[in-house]
Amino acid sequence: MELKKNSRIEILATFDEGEDALSFAKEHSIDLLLIDYNLGMTNGIEIGQKFLEHHPKLKILLFSMYALEIVDDFRKTGFDGLIDKSKDFEDFSLAVEAVLDGRAYLIDRVCDRREVIDYNKEVPILSEREKQVLCLLAQGWKQYDIAKELHLSVRTIEGHRERICKKLNLTSIAQLALYAARSGIYRFGFHAPEKKTEH
Repeated sequence: MELKKNSRIEILATFDEGEDALSFAKEHSIDLLLIDYNLGMTNGIEIGQKFLEHHPKLKILLFSMYALEIVDDFRKTGFDGLIDKSKDFEDFSLAVEAVLDGRAYLIDRVCDRREVIDYNKEVPILSEREKQVLCLLAQGWKQYDIAKELHLSVRTIEGHRERICKKLNLTSIAQLALYAARSGIYRFGFHAPEKKTEH
């Protein structure tokens, strides 16, 4: 993959280990992560989700020799593209261009992000309270603090979180944060109130 042939693309660094890439990203500004699904002891999805915990706006293009077999797992990630590793330079360049332009790439074609995962379509299935809890979780609030702010028990908040994850088929805070950011759910008016500081 000689992506350096594309004048729009500047390759900042390449890594064999995901943790090394994570360390690099903490000190550098990057627009897109191109990552292999097969990373030995771990996989590209796990590493990509770690990236999103610190860089929720980062665009991620995943590639694999078994792209067709991991489509279902890919759709749960919120990543921007999935491409077969056997594709040539032109295909990879097209995929990168599409992702950088805010579109998506699925296996072998450019598509709308809704074809990757339709975030907006899923928003209405959440109750008003669930949307509020989702936004607070996505903005870094702990369950104890959410319970205190909303005058509910921690167990109730835990229940809301479990139902949200089940409805959206998501499993981590990173995925919930990405969902909230990309679905436009903040437009519903649910924003975290400013935390009070004691003097």
